[in-house]
Amino acid sequence: MISIIIPVYNANKYLIKCIESILAQSFQKFEIILIDDGSTDGSAEICDAYAAKYDNIKVIHRKNNDSSSCRNAGLEICCGKYITFIDCNHFIHINYLQTLRDLILDNSADIAICNFPIDDNDLVMKETMEIEDIFVCGDKYKENFKEKIDFSDLMDYPLILLERESNSRRYVEKHILSKGIKITAEIELGSHDLLLEFAKINLGIACVIKEFSQDYLKTGLLHEIETKEKIPKRSIGYCYLKNLSLSPAAKKFIEVLEEE
Repeated sequence: MISIIIPVYNANKYLIKCIESILAQSFQKFEIILIDDGSTDGSAEICDAYAAKYDNIKVIHRKNNDSSSCRNAGLEICCGKYITFIDCNHFIHINYLQTLRDLILDNSADIAICNFPIDDNDLVMKETMEIEDIFVCGDKYKENFKEKIDFSDLMDYPLILLERESNSRRYVEKHILSKGIKITAEIELGSHDLLLEFAKINLGIACVIKEFSQDYLKTGLLHEIETKEKIPKRSIGYCYLKNLSLSPAAKKFIEVLEEE
């Protein structure tokens, strides 16, 4: 299933067309989460009307936050395996969701590197590496973390995180939220390398993957922040469709991964 999260604020001129374009999709396994951000033009009532009519539409009413926090609210309740965001003043092509799904599962991709766990009976999955999410800082903050700290104490510092849509970000957020603590990012970035670089120049505390940060940690460019509770380790690996005949190149790639 695909979860579609739509922040809504005073969009009564466009909202119906937006929702109708989703309901008309050729791929029908989806849910719509409408996040009404204190609309005063009737948009909230439009959301409620659709939610009352369709079982796969949910509504959250909030009071004048920003679109980023609205998306976060949608992520907290979404149920889909895949997630997409749509602006309330946009409408989408009838094959938009089908195309998204095909890009993920299409046979044109022999093999994919992915985060585990994945719940999909159509895939062959092989874990190849265990990884650990940690928090790191540069020299400016090093003296603040001489002793192990709680996750809640980290919230007093500017946090540098991957974009909310990333699997790594969602995994860390879900675990910390289970402890009753909600993460708020000061800076959101699109790559792991940028997390390391921004932390190195002391722009904040970054959440990174330990195994991919060893050059920075071993040379002292960054310092691991010891937390009283560790974020549970997870795995990465590869997957491919069970009914797919792998190319010679894909088979060789798997051999190399398994040798490692």
